Amino acid sequence: MNKTFPPAIYVLGFTLFAMTTSEYMVAGLITSMSTDLGVSIPKVGYLITLYSLGMVLGGPLLATFLVKLSNKAALLTITGIFLVAQAVATVSATYDLLAVARFATGLSSAAFFGFALMTAAKMVPPERFGVAASIVLGGMMIATVAGLPISAILDQYYGWRVSFALIIALTALAGMGIILIVPKFQAEARGSIKTELGSILNGSIWSAFITSFFVIAATFATFSYFVPYFENTVGFDSSSIPAILFAYGCFTIIGNILVGRLADNSPVKVVFIGSIVLVLALCGLYVFYDNKILVLISVMVLGLTGITLTPAMSSRVFKAAPNTSLINTLHTSVICLGVVVGSWGGGYAIDQGFGYRSPALMGIFLACLAIVTLLPVLRNHQEPQ
Repeated sequence: MNKTFPPAIYVLGFTLFAMTTSEYMVAGLITSMSTDLGVSIPKVGYLITLYSLGMVLGGPLLATFLVKLSNKAALLTITGIFLVAQAVATVSATYDLLAVARFATGLSSAAFFGFALMTAAKMVPPERFGVAASIVLGGMMIATVAGLPISAILDQYYGWRVSFALIIALTALAGMGIILIVPKFQAEARGSIKTELGSILNGSIWSAFITSFFVIAATFATFSYFVPYFENTVGFDSSSIPAILFAYGCFTIIGNILVGRLADNSPVKVVFIGSIVLVLALCGLYVFYDNKILVLISVMVLGLTGITLTPAMSSRVFKAAPNTSLINTLHTSVICLGVVVGSWGGGYAIDQGFGYRSPALMGIFLACLAIVTLLPVLRNHQEPQ
């Protein structure tokens, strides 16, 4: 069997790299943005929440209205919306305008996830979807290993707006790749809003969605406040933060490769084991805050799980339901609801005076809930494994 994948799959992954860097980068720019905009650190953290809220609320709606377009037309329309919104965010003079722009970028990003996965599924045989999804979604992981630390470095020398401007250039380049390389698949003749909505009436899908929500919420409750935790609680110098974020990102790529290889055979078991590892990593961050070495080890372990479980979670949904843009986008929206709840919850805990360790404690609780949701599935074997 040919083990290679069409170049278009890598173009889709690159586009998600640009979009996801825009989502994640606020975590690395949070201190300077707080100073420049004159708002608190938790309030800047809520910009991650607003991005994800756009993905939750607007993504499925946008994907549904684009269902009659070809995949290529839909991908280009979504990329164009993202590009304009990112440009507005870059030049925003006020927090409120920036917040609106972040919501719009999130809306378009979620819809892109859905159409990207649907397009990838049409280019590979079903038994290889897990690996193909890991390549497309690998853009998310590369965003942590490259996009996040690069944006943090640019911020230290030139300010956060230059980091935001970088996303404009990357997105424009991705749009050119979509035009030149991504194949066009016509929308199915029977495609309709009614058909799309009917495809989500599946109990197995929603069981998978709930698990995905808790896994991502646990991860982002902690990840969103990495920088203040490292600087104020652990005592790392600000100049070392890009290197820590880079190392974290390297481990997310390793985790993504491992999960992608295992996801097609047993997605539920992969998510279950990954959730246990997630709990252990978060416990390390909470307990060993006064030991820099153990904190770094915990960060690396965290990189192997959390968001890197997304290919397995997507494979689980793929096995349980028809492949439609709405189901893929809705799953992305549920994942992003986890980002909303996690990043908001972490900021709320800090606002209540519990310190920068408290997001990790909240993450432990949410990861344990993810494990609980998987126990009936593992026991009864009623869903695709």
